[in-house]
Amino acid sequence: MSEVILAGTIIYGEDLEVLTDSYLVVEKGIIKEVGSGSGVDAVIDGIIIPGLVNAHTHIGDSFFKDPPHLPLDELVKPPHGLKHRLLADIDRETLIDSMRVSIMQMIRSGISLFADFREGGSFGAEALRAALSGMNIESLIFGREEVAPDVMDGIGVSGAGDSDPEELLKMRERARELGIPFAIHAGEIDGSDIDDALDLHPDHVVHMVHADTRHIRRMADLDIPLVICIRSNLLTGVGIPPLLSMLDTGILTGIGTDNVMLNSPDVLTEMEFLSKVYRLDDREVLRMATINGRKILADPGYCGIMEGRDADITVISRKSLNMQGFKDPVRSVVRRATASDIIACMRKDRVEVF
Repeated sequence: MSEVILAGTIIYGEDLEVLTDSYLVVEKGIIKEVGSGSGVDAVIDGIIIPGLVNAHTHIGDSFFKDPPHLPLDELVKPPHGLKHRLLADIDRETLIDSMRVSIMQMIRSGISLFADFREGGSFGAEALRAALSGMNIESLIFGREEVAPDVMDGIGVSGAGDSDPEELLKMRERARELGIPFAIHAGEIDGSDIDDALDLHPDHVVHMVHADTRHIRRMADLDIPLVICIRSNLLTGVGIPPLLSMLDTGILTGIGTDNVMLNSPDVLTEMEFLSKVYRLDDREVLRMATINGRKILADPGYCGIMEGRDADITVISRKSLNMQGFKDPVRSVVRRATASDIIACMRKDRVEVF
């Protein structure tokens, strides 16, 4: 497909400017033109936003959804948490099939890029690569337990308190040698592991529920990005991060959904929670779920839908029962859009219509 024209309401550029009655032209996977006017021969019409980014997942536990309510350590802490006991017994085929279902769910909910903290060393990373085969989605696999750059895109550590400090430092140095990202959970149950995590100068940290003012200031000074997962934090009862203070200090923040075992890997639902729990500006929430996530994971210079950029686009219906009557497209995408409102995704030159 050499040229594709999309029309409708475009959420444009890094400022997520609303362009009504507009169109964009994609040629060979690149956005060639963005213009105004409704008299174009478009193949798809809707609210056109940057592709959503799920910046933190664990899709390896997709085969065991909605466990009993347990303390966080009993659920996921290595090596004896429920998740790890179940993963130790799962066969490769079932693991791949269950992850593939979650990947398809992410595509169907408008996600163009996700990052997964993959348990199981090379075996786990290879299984995820197999599950991704043929899928129209970008991914970053953050492995653990070993460094295997042939199948891993980065290193993702459970937490500074869960590993030997010398081993963590070696893994961080190895990541630098290889030029791959190093990320770590921190401050999920309490704040005791935050300073040790920040000492490693990770490329991003996940959670930071129990960060205090000093931690936040230090994180900002070190220019370390953050990924938050508030549905997971609420479900496990650990609290929610001091997000307003984090944003006030300029910390680059993205959104993740964490374990599929606990929550669906749906960033639209995560955005709704963020908007309604924190009463944030909805444009900031959409930026966290799109531009910020891609900046953190893949492209620091990413600026959304603009001429000359790769076509990384999700289209949301303006006419679905849920979206009819919207007045502010950004507000309604953030607060109410669901996967059933997604009508198309475009990843470079590949279009999927739902």
